Amino acid sequence: MVGVMTVAGVVLAMGWALSDPYPQTASWVPTVLIALLVASLAAARILSRSVVIWTLVGAVAVGTVHALDAAPPPGCDVVRLLEGQPRSPVRVTLEARVFRIEPHEDGSLRLRVQVLAPQCGKLLLTIKHPGRGYLVGERLRVRSYLRRIEGFGNRGGFDWAGWNARRGVRVSAYLWKDTDTREIESLGRRDQLDVSLLQAARIRLRAAIRERGDTEGSALVEALLLGDRSRLGRELQQTFRDAGASHVLAISGMHMAVVVGAVLQAVRWLLLRLPVFSAYHDVMRPSVVAALTAMLGYAGVSGGGISVARAAIMASAALRWLWRGGRADAWPALGLAAIAVSLAMPGAVREASFQLSFAAVGALLLFAGVSLSARIDRCAPVFARACVFAADTAVAGAVAWSATAPLAAQHFGRVSFVGVATGVLALLPLAAALWFALAGALAAAFAMPGATLLMGAACFCAQAVIAVVHWCASWPWASAPTVAPGWPLIGLWLSAPVLVLTARGRMRLGAIAVWTSCLVLLVAAGLHGRYGSHSLDVLFVSVGQGEATIVRLPGGKTMLVDTGPPGRVRLAVDGELRRLWIRRIDYLVLTHVQSDHWGAAPELFAGYEIGEVWRPAGACSHAVFNQFVERAEGLGIPVHEIAAWDRQEPWAAKRWGLLPRTQPHAAHVEVLSPPGAELACDDNDASIVLRLAFAGHSVLLTGDAEGPAEQALLASGRLLRADVLKAGHHGSGTSSHPGFVDAVAPRYAVASLGAANRYGFPHARVRTLFESRSIRFYRTDLDGAVSVRLSADGVSVSGTRGGGSEPGFCWYCWFCPFCQF
Repeated sequence: MVGVMTVAGVVLAMGWALSDPYPQTASWVPTVLIALLVASLAAARILSRSVVIWTLVGAVAVGTVHALDAAPPPGCDVVRLLEGQPRSPVRVTLEARVFRIEPHEDGSLRLRVQVLAPQCGKLLLTIKHPGRGYLVGERLRVRSYLRRIEGFGNRGGFDWAGWNARRGVRVSAYLWKDTDTREIESLGRRDQLDVSLLQAARIRLRAAIRERGDTEGSALVEALLLGDRSRLGRELQQTFRDAGASHVLAISGMHMAVVVGAVLQAVRWLLLRLPVFSAYHDVMRPSVVAALTAMLGYAGVSGGGISVARAAIMASAALRWLWRGGRADAWPALGLAAIAVSLAMPGAVREASFQLSFAAVGALLLFAGVSLSARIDRCAPVFARACVFAADTAVAGAVAWSATAPLAAQHFGRVSFVGVATGVLALLPLAAALWFALAGALAAAFAMPGATLLMGAACFCAQAVIAVVHWCASWPWASAPTVAPGWPLIGLWLSAPVLVLTARGRMRLGAIAVWTSCLVLLVAAGLHGRYGSHSLDVLFVSVGQGEATIVRLPGGKTMLVDTGPPGRVRLAVDGELRRLWIRRIDYLVLTHVQSDHWGAAPELFAGYEIGEVWRPAGACSHAVFNQFVERAEGLGIPVHEIAAWDRQEPWAAKRWGLLPRTQPHAAHVEVLSPPGAELACDDNDASIVLRLAFAGHSVLLTGDAEGPAEQALLASGRLLRADVLKAGHHGSGTSSHPGFVDAVAPRYAVASLGAANRYGFPHARVRTLFESRSIRFYRTDLDGAVSVRLSADGVSVSGTRGGGSEPGFCWYCWFCPFCQF
């Protein structure tokens, strides 16, 4: 056991070492390295010869497949079209074939296409306003600008660039609409699609499922059978997460076990009923062949994925042992799956699906002896056996939940507390839905009668699963949003079962005492980093073309100034807030009503407690923003219209009373602009301008304020001096004029903007101005998220990508996932 766990740990470490999403070395290099590692462990008699042979065969096979699939032909790679243009977009005309369609909740459409000419490779094509539908296998001619897919550069949040690169997609294209044939056109007839045999099977199965209507049940069957969740909708997927049933939507070991177990037992039962065959032949081997065929077919039509690959490899290993008539050892199979997935997809160990899948299976294997089914007589009443089965299911669910809950908190910011109950109640209808769906798929493939009836039964069972999920998610405290615990806490939590199972006697008591002490110390360190800081921290989050700034005041109060465009809370801001253990936003400041500043604000309702909202003074005719304000007020969140120089309470208290008077230094948050409600709420010059001061240092946040607003600030006579200036309007030439910059006299300037944006930000005049004043200029498109710390010791500034001359630092380093990696 210790040897196998050691191998698993080293394999994961090796998978992490091979995590470069842009591998420059051939696949045989890591294959040889891991082969040498396994051979050395075998020489030390930690592994058996059989495990070594199967591990090497699997590693070489998967490495070879990866080399053939991932490496483009010599001289042919779509990335070559961007050579010589490291950041600027390049306009080209491409011919491509659609291989995956991903509708987005905002109405846009993402097409993953295989480029055919003038180069080859994979491309992500986003259509903001699609005017028609597309089909898998459809050939297109696209004229658009190509850009390299880059991450936002935050310490937390989703690694969009790495996720795409691990799937062979490094370049993106964007179209505003597809109704203009000069931009995109279909090549050939739509009934003559360029698809593979597997894609054709998926298309037929999708059509058979959708014959049952556009219902949630048919959408769930499509997710269970084809791995396509595009029709489920974000609200339904969120309900599954709240009920602790997300694993139902991600095809994994549970689905594979249902399929393999059902086929294996059905074929075995059928052969045993044939005396002519069972008297002279082993019925197990034909059953294994049938189960293996069903498993491979299911893995193929489901679209693959990390969890599918892991489950298929482990199921294959188990079937091999059944073929030989022995008892399956799951630990070598789990190690083999880790090696294979790490080789096939370098960097997969960083992904949530990898971590959740392997953590859950590892925990189940550790507690495999807890099962009660083996201790009950097969002649016991059906009711007793059903109760034991339900108890085993609940125990397995609790074990898997204990291993995956901290990982879910780290990646998704929410933990469900009803997942065990959901798993017990939904298991039978889920298994029935899978069996009927597979039977219907088989019938449809061979044009057998009853395919429509079987798919209808699958949709009915799937609807029952959805009803169970809705009911469990409606329970009080079914789920709760959480902060990111951090990798030290996660590692400590996952080490608990190992200590319990390996330690004996007094050693176990000592191990538990040490484990508890470490847990208390880590939690105390996290709470001190969250609430005990004696500095004012400002984090300019990288959200693309937009702005979002997190302010952590001394003593723990928090302020979020803008949220970025729609979708950016989930992709960028949420990860930074959870990494800093922020669950309550005391002050949500929306500088003005433009989508790139406030568009993601409604996303905060799902996971954060908001103390109050600040918005520019005056009436606003923006319908979507007014809906947001109405929803906030309906939730009991005060919404205040802010104008500068408002001396009435409670604004004086809010400007000067954010901290108790017992603090050694008071933090000042002062509103400098706009002076009143004369401007429209979406006018750049209506932006709320804030000056944050602490310990004799200050930061000036200007929103999108342009020349007229800057002149008004100069004429007001207010104190503008600041050590750090947030460049107005993303570094536009209409802002940051010489007189205003000289009045602020900053040492550092920060511009929040998107890479290769179509506006040309930051403007050359602004860059030249900062350079002539010896102002250190940081940009979120180049430097990633920019951290600013004001303390009694001075001002420190750094970017997550290492930009700038100041030494880098990381807030709350013990729990920062990028630091721990």
